[in-house]
This record gives sequence, structure tokens and C-alpha cells, in this order.
Amino acid sequence: MDGKGVFDMKKWIGLLLAAALLALGLAACAEGNTTLDMNDSGRYDGAMSMCYVGDTLYILGGSALHAYDGETMTVCVDLADTAMQRYNPVRPEDSVQAAIWDRAIGHIFTDGETVYGLHPYSGEVFEVADGELVHAGQVPQELLYASEEDIHREIQGVACAGGGLALLLGTDTYEEYDKIELAYVDFVNGTHTVSAIAGIKSIAACGDGLLVYILDSEGTAVWRCDAKGEALSGEVVRLEADGQPSGLQAFGEGAVYLDGSRVCLTDGQGGAAVKAYVPVQYAYGSAPAACSSGGMYAYAYSNYVFLRDISGEDAAQKTVITVAGSLSPQTIIEFCAENPDIAVDSRDIGDEEALLAAAVSKDADIDVFVLSAPGGYAGMLDGGYLAPVESETLIGQAAMLYPGIQEAVLQDG
Repeated sequence: MDGKGVFDMKKWIGLLLAAALLALGLAACAEGNTTLDMNDSGRYDGAMSMCYVGDTLYILGGSALHAYDGETMTVCVDLADTAMQRYNPVRPEDSVQAAIWDRAIGHIFTDGETVYGLHPYSGEVFEVADGELVHAGQVPQELLYASEEDIHREIQGVACAGGGLALLLGTDTYEEYDKIELAYVDFVNGTHTVSAIAGIKSIAACGDGLLVYILDSEGTAVWRCDAKGEALSGEVVRLEADGQPSGLQAFGEGAVYLDGSRVCLTDGQGGAAVKAYVPVQYAYGSAPAACSSGGMYAYAYSNYVFLRDISGEDAAQKTVITVAGSLSPQTIIEFCAENPDIAVDSRDIGDEEALLAAAVSKDADIDVFVLSAPGGYAGMLDGGYLAPVESETLIGQAAMLYPGIQEAVLQDG
């Protein structure tokens, strides 16, 4: 087939979203939205851990520790040589490789002034200074390695609070694969403790204490607690039964987190308001995130870092297109990167039957329905539920579809 017959599905979806925007007559207004593609550095990097110091965002990737000041991305520490050792739990015997292994940090955190790195296996803590990693402390090995069962515990979260370091650690026994514990290291006194609070799924520093996301018998909620996790001191917000906050961070006296594709900020009264959107369909609890004191929220997904300003009273008053159905995450990300003033809110409303029911009932909350073809799309076409396409641009693009696809989705040309 010649070039004229090749159809760009991403462009088609982008045009559909743009058409929905025009049909809705929505006005665009979303200053402060930025998408960082870590591949643009030429290192094909991602974001494993992040933190803010002032207005500078520090991003730990697989090949470097980066700093983004709002305009420019720079390399603070080159870690390209550590890639082969990053997931090796055992220090190599070869002296050259051992020296490389020693620098393979897996997490970064801050006390508000200095950026620190943490090695996931040795437990060594480094201060980032003048492009180098300088020894600054040590997490006890007994916290990170269960020798009786030969298990290296996964570090699922780090937070600098109360003058020490809080760690959310994965299981130390094969009998409880989903076991998670909150530990606290006091570097000054050389002691450590393990919290008795159960059900913690993620943590974030909040002043001298912590914010913790807990799954309990009543559902999911964000709580405050002291740095050592000795006691909970108040529920901040309780989510819906199926809610799972991702990217938990503190902002002022409140908590900011991702619920679906919506960036939510608690209101101090047990509720939360939507302040922004990120093009993420499947978020997970321990996803790297950070929030500056000025209200710039950063959320990492794949090789992207999404920056959203949540500081304004009217931060959520921006163009939002709500999409229901199975749509490629990459398509949504690229559309939002090209159109920073437009937010795409992805909704999972169930299987195709539920999707069709919502479409037929003209669910006012959904702007774009993504249906399979022929499948549900054919049923709606045959039932007379679909209106003619009047956009010459869309008609022209549809004419470039493969003949078999045109047959399935077009009627009367």
C-alpha cells in the first residue's frame, strides 16, 4: 500500500478529541501544565524517585540524577555506569564493579534543603553535593535484609521527617508476600523502630510527621501520623470504596494525590477538590511524585513527568474532555503534550455492555465514547444511535483508513 493509504490512528483519535472540544464550546485556560519527556535528554531515562527543593524538581532516573528548574533540565550526578548494577542485590567481588554498585542509588529524598540518595540494598545514605554522592548515613542492614529467609526487602517509600528517615518496606517472609511495614531510622541516636500500624500502602513527609494512605476494613483513607508511626493523629480524607490514592504528597496543611486521572487536594473538612488532571489511566500507590511548597505537583508515569499547578483557587477551571472506553495511554499522553491547555479525564465505567448503556442513555458526564468495531459500534450504527459526521477533516482522515476498517465503521461513504 502506498503512503496515501497509511492511516495514523493517533492522529484520528486526536482529531476526535479536538472535535469534541469544538462541539462542547469549551474555553482553554491551564497555565503551569508541563510534560517532561525524560527521553528528550538522549538518555532514554525514566523517573524512579523525585523530590522538590524550593522550586527545583530533582528526578532520579536510571542514568542520572536530573534537576529541572522550570525551564531547563540539567544533570546533577551522572549514574550511567550504574545501570547494570542497579537491581543486583549482592555487592560484586570485582573492585571496579563494586565501586559502581556502591553508587547505584534507588531513591532520593530531602530535608527541605539538601537532596539525599539511598542505596536500596546496602542502605547507605548519600548527600548530593557538587555532582558527587557523599556518604551521610547508614540504614541498618537488618531492616533491609531478612537473613533467615534470604529476602531483600523492597523499599516502597521514603520520607524524611522528624529528623530521621521513614521507610515503607515490603515483606520479609515468604508466608506473607503482601506484608508491608513502616520503619523509622534515627540517625542521631543510631536507633530504629518498626510501626505497629497495619495496612499502610504509601507515605509522604508532612512537616515533622507523615501522611499515610491506609487500606482498612472500611475502605481507603489518608491519615496523619507522627514520623515514627507510633499513632495515627487524624483522618484527612476517606475515599470511595474503590478509591486508591496514588502519588500521595503534602501541600501546605493538606494532602494532594491522584485519584484516577484527577489530581485532588484535600480541603481540611474531610473532602477533596479536583485541582488538575494528568493523562494516566492506571495509577499505582507508590508511583513517584513530588509537590513544591509553591504548589507545583509532579507525577511520574513511564518516561514522562507531568507537572500541574494546584496552587490557584480556580486551578480546575480548565478545558476537560472526559473519555470512556479503551484508549491507548500513549495516545492520550501525546495529545495532552501537544495540547497543554486541554485535560483528558479517562474513566473506566465497566465492560462494553456498560459502555454502550452509558452511550445510549446519553450520559452527560462523558464527552467521547471509545467503542470496539464492529462490536458495540456496529450495534449502535444499526440501531440508529449515531449521528452523521459533518467535519470535513474527520471525513478526509476516515477515507485513509484501511478498506476493511472503513467497511466496519463507515456508512454511506
